[in-house]
Amino acid sequence: MKTKLFFFMLMFFAFASSLCFADKITLKSGEVIEAKIIKRMPDMIRIEYKGEITGYRMESVEKINDEVINPPGEPSKAAAYMYKPTEAKDIFARVSQSVVFISVNGGKSLGSGFIISPDGVIVTAVHVLANSTDVKVRLKDGMELPVKWVLYQDNRKDLAVIKIDAQNLPALPLGNKNSMSIGDKVYCIGNPLGLDYSLSDGLVSGFRNLEGVSYVQFTAPISPGNSGGPVVNASGEVIGIAEMVLTGQEKIAQNLNLAAAVNELPPDVASLPPTEYEQSKGIYLSKADQLVQEGSQQYAQGNKEKAEKMIEEALQEDPDSASANNMMGRFYYEEKNFEKAQHSFEKAIAQEPNFAKAYSNLGVLYYRLGRSEQAEGLYKKAIALDPNNIGANNGLALIYRKRGQIDQAEELLKKTIALEPKEPISYINLEGVYYIRGQLDLAEDLGKKAIALDPNQADAYGILGQVYRDRQEWDKAIDNYNKAIELDPQAMAALGITQEYVDQLKEKVAGKKNSIWPFGK
Repeated sequence: MKTKLFFFMLMFFAFASSLCFADKITLKSGEVIEAKIIKRMPDMIRIEYKGEITGYRMESVEKINDEVINPPGEPSKAAAYMYKPTEAKDIFARVSQSVVFISVNGGKSLGSGFIISPDGVIVTAVHVLANSTDVKVRLKDGMELPVKWVLYQDNRKDLAVIKIDAQNLPALPLGNKNSMSIGDKVYCIGNPLGLDYSLSDGLVSGFRNLEGVSYVQFTAPISPGNSGGPVVNASGEVIGIAEMVLTGQEKIAQNLNLAAAVNELPPDVASLPPTEYEQSKGIYLSKADQLVQEGSQQYAQGNKEKAEKMIEEALQEDPDSASANNMMGRFYYEEKNFEKAQHSFEKAIAQEPNFAKAYSNLGVLYYRLGRSEQAEGLYKKAIALDPNNIGANNGLALIYRKRGQIDQAEELLKKTIALEPKEPISYINLEGVYYIRGQLDLAEDLGKKAIALDPNQADAYGILGQVYRDRQEWDKAIDNYNKAIELDPQAMAALGITQEYVDQLKEKVAGKKNSIWPFGK
């Protein structure tokens, strides 16, 4: 009996001791938690609570013990994001509270969106709201409210930010596309085909930069109605806004979809000055704008012929459309009709003098025509207008490299990679810089990074082939040359990497005869 009593007393004192050493955490919602803080960070705390490791965002915490973290105020449902290892059901339970159903013109069009601020700021896609006269937002609890204000609209990115008259709503935290890697888990919650609050999951399958807009490619299934909805990571943070389902040459692709990267939203978007929805005539897209948007999507999916017809129709609707002229210039350039391409790019710039992508595209054309000085000026203009313009940054780096300004090229490419760590072209160009310098280990590392981001980059394999050839790692050199030729035989032939050359290399390796080496450092 004494033994049992002693054991009970030990357990009691151990329990009492754990309570004595517990921290008192007061949330903005009014909830008080007594738990041991095991790690405190600027943006969150991790705690041991009821035998589990969990956590809270600091923005949700009012006090820790007697220390005031955030002054007391209106309790906020936005404070509700606990961070711990989760399953899909946990992600859904957390994120779905902030997903909204958008009904346009009495239900004739449907879409999704998500709350980013407790006072009713909502992100969605422009095409969900385009030319609407009546837009209703339905919250998870069933309340339906009209859109009162527009804070942001970018037709090229297909992103819109609207506001309803509401308070104390559960807001989703915005993440960072650059924190994601290929193979990371993602989740989509939206209203596909009007089926409210559907959950799908998949993986990040790539990162794309299309016409100057950064996208996350992912495999989670989506359908019409998902547009404007959040793509979230395993912590429930938004890393993209669902926009496109890839079809590819008239055939439906399986779970190949694009979300505009959350990084494309202005950092202060929730605090931008609102415009009355009625005064702004809603989210307006002209017929030409709609055709350009659809054409851009078709072009991104490889349906060039269909895209070109849509852009031609857009120019018939509005011959002065800057976006349509810029895209038509791209088509002319690819067809090697350089005179018409130049005219189209120049017309786009005349209509929209701050159109960074048009300056960049015209720079590409001038570089192709050997007019490097003019190309340099255009690239610099594009970068001044948009420092994140990947094409202009890479184009300017190529000019520096061609002039032998290797240090300047390296500095610019490192900056470009810092701005956009998911763009393979920057890694390939820096791979080339290091190869020229003879820094083969660095070149190899960058080539592998580029291929990890996009396995279809022929140039990355081509330069890796050179690296391995110089090291006399013949099998690796041959494998990379073959892959480069398979992906882009014309571009490789221009560099002297042909099947004939690879066959000669194989024979040289076998000791049958000497090969002709068309390359040099």
